[in-house]
Amino acid sequence: MGLARYEQGQFRAAADCYQQALHLRPDYPEAHFNFSLLLLQLGYLRQGFREYEWRWQRRDLAPRTFDSPAWQGGDLTGKTVLVYAEQGLGDTIQFIRYVPLLKQRGAQVVVECQESLALLLRSVQGIDRLLVKGD
Repeated sequence: MGLARYEQGQFRAAADCYQQALHLRPDYPEAHFNFSLLLLQLGYLRQGFREYEWRWQRRDLAPRTFDSPAWQGGDLTGKTVLVYAEQGLGDTIQFIRYVPLLKQRGAQVVVECQESLALLLRSVQGIDRLLVKGD
């Protein structure tokens, strides 16, 4: 119901549907994820990104595992940060703009992207190493 309301542009009604679904089933990843997208679109970034973390619980998106921890916002001086394409091309293009900020904070920045975007991303300032997904 939340998705239907969302598609109709009834964002308040969609939010109510997601909240009701989560009240009935607090551990429902799809409802959390869909609610997160609505919150982000409406500008509720803090709550939206918190809900967005539920994407890892969905059946269709398995998290990648690494030996190193995820960055939590601390000092990056002398550290290497891997920025990788988690989802689609649009998301990669949208968020690549933050690479220069990582570089300004002192990080060595490695970017892994979809093959179709490699040529475009070679022009992004702040990337120390560009990898194509699967290499």
